This record gives sequence, C-alpha cells and structure tokens, in this order.
Amino acid sequence: YKKPESLGDWDALPNTHETNWAELFFDLIFVALLVEVALILVKSIAEESKHIEAWLYFSIFIIVQSAWYQRGLYVNTFAATSFFHKLVDLLEGCVLTIMGAV
Repeated sequence: YKKPESLGDWDALPNTHETNWAELFFDLIFVALLVEVALILVKSIAEESKHIEAWLYFSIFIIVQSAWYQRGLYVNTFAATSFFHKLVDLLEGCVLTIMGAV
C-alpha cells in the first residue's frame, strides 16, 4: 500500500489536472447509472399511485451523486497510482455497473 500523494501545493497558484481515460470512463458509468435510476422516477410518474418509487429514486440519486462527487474530489486532490488503489477503482466500477444492471 502506497500513501496517495497530493497533486499540488495548495498555497501556490492552482495547477491544472488533466483528465485521463479512466476518469472519463468512470464518469460514463455514473451517467449510465443515473439514467437507470431516472427510469424509476419515470415509472413512478407513469403509475401515479406509487409514491414509494419516487422516494426510492431520490434516495438512490443522493447516494449515487454523493459517491460521484466524493470520487471527483479524491481524484482531483490525490495522485493514487498504486496497485491497491487501481484495484479499488476497478471494484468500484464493477459495483456501479452491477447497480445499473439490477
């Protein structure tokens, strides 16, 4: 396990962080998951009688959006290049893909 390194000196001028393909792929996974979650809301509106599905939508949306936000903060703050971090990224992508498929 290698401790993540900071991407920059926060007292200096802000540095630019270039996006890599893995970050774009994870953004795509999050967007696809949010589309699948939005279908819950569409189904709830179409049936008009089940408000529990709307509450389910909002609770899942908050969880997914929070995870996306936290991942963005982490990726843009630290340079985690160890095998362990890459494995955790892969595991997170698999879990999100399974969430979207179910």
